[in-house]
Amino acid sequence: MPCAASLRRSSNEGFKEAGFTLIEALVALFVFGLVATLVLGVLSMQARAESTLRGRIEAEDKVVLAQNTLRERMSAMRRLVDPHGGDTAFFRGQSDRLEFIAPTFQAEGPRALYRFRLQVVTGDRLVLYTLNERTSLQATTSEELGWAPLELLDNVTRLEMGYFGPDRFTGADTWQLDWMSRTALPKLVRIRAVMGQGDMRRWPLLIVRPAPQSRKPCRDQTNSQNCGDKS
Repeated sequence: MPCAASLRRSSNEGFKEAGFTLIEALVALFVFGLVATLVLGVLSMQARAESTLRGRIEAEDKVVLAQNTLRERMSAMRRLVDPHGGDTAFFRGQSDRLEFIAPTFQAEGPRALYRFRLQVVTGDRLVLYTLNERTSLQATTSEELGWAPLELLDNVTRLEMGYFGPDRFTGADTWQLDWMSRTALPKLVRIRAVMGQGDMRRWPLLIVRPAPQSRKPCRDQTNSQNCGDKS
């Protein structure tokens, strides 16, 4: 019969074969920690990528909204006679600034005309100002007094606009850098917004065609609300 010492030795050897040594346990913990770190890193990168994508989509949506707002207002502009410019239409187009008259939102009715001014202001903000056509304020002033600002987009360094229509001298249709003191509106208006450095947003070239209009005779120079409007 085997002695008691032999039985204890055999039992200890079986226990060692069935379990883990301290080094093996440490290695297993290290591998587990490494795998967990890699998994968390991948999940963190995925979350950052999704957040960046959402931010870009939201930023692009702002560009789309800004362009839709401009297209809606500008395509409905009116060719009213400018009381300060004789028989010229109220439309002042420059390479970096634009003023025109158009109806406001339908909730106020199609005859509720407003003056609109588009420009880049301090802080690199693209702003569309509005002013009620019937206001007693001097609308031709460069001050913002009385104008209601609507910020369309931020981080816009400058505007580059052009106007397509007959040249003053040749009469041929061509793109021009300004459209001032004319009796008619331009056939097309082109707007390019230059974004700030590092801005990943893209401003697609916006070209708007004002609606065709015919002019009414101006019977009362003191009230030009309907003078030259679309018939």
